[in-house]
Formats: sequence, C-alpha cells, structure tokens
Amino acid sequence: MSGFQVEPLCVCAHSTTLERPAEGAYAALFATDDAERACRVCGDATEPWVCLTCAVVCCARGIHGHMAKHSATTMHPIAAGLRDLSFWCFACDDYLDNFNVHALAPHCDILHTLKFGTPPSRSGGAGGGS
Repeated sequence: MSGFQVEPLCVCAHSTTLERPAEGAYAALFATDDAERACRVCGDATEPWVCLTCAVVCCARGIHGHMAKHSATTMHPIAAGLRDLSFWCFACDDYLDNFNVHALAPHCDILHTLKFGTPPSRSGGAGGGS
C-alpha cells in the first residue's frame, strides 16, 4: 500500500497580492477560547481557516466550505489553516510551501508564534512550519 503525500507549490503568483499583516491582525485567533477561531458564517470551529488578505475566519471545505466561498466572493486567494498552519491558494487550487513562497513568511511567522510561542524554524526543507 502506498502512502499519500502532499507536494505543496513552491511558487504562487497570487502571493504577490499579499501585504504584510497589520500589527495585531491575528492576535485574537489564539486567545484562550475557540470563539475567535469559529467560522464567521456558521460558527463551526472544527477546522478554521484565516484569510491572509482580510483576517476573516471561515470553515474549511470539509465542513461547510465557507472559506472557499469567501475566496470566490472577495477574490482573496490565500488562507491558512489554523489547526495545522498549512497554506492554501484557492486560485491555484493547491497547498503552498511556506518556506519557499516568501510572501507567506510574515504570516507564517506570526501565526506560528501565536500558536506555539516561537517563530518557525527555517532550517528544514519544505513543510508546514509547525
């Protein structure tokens, strides 16, 4: 039986639209309760994703797909999964390698530091940074 491995993209033209996150943009996401990580549409906090353009939190495709709908409606292409800190480009329809897509670095650094208390190690190869 062969395993399944995700190969995230190392290049994403849509990442050039990202701006450096505003100070405190993600601060409330890792407060003591899950309320800030609940989908703004349905309230589900099972698998929250944060939009890297506007910092709105919505649920994943496997829940009710509100982040995909948000992306389609707003044309905000990239979101980060708050459970595993994976990055997804809806325009590319693929995961992104946060170590090689350099525009993701400030977002990854902030989210990782808020979640784990330290910035991610950049000495490894590709990966989710967690």
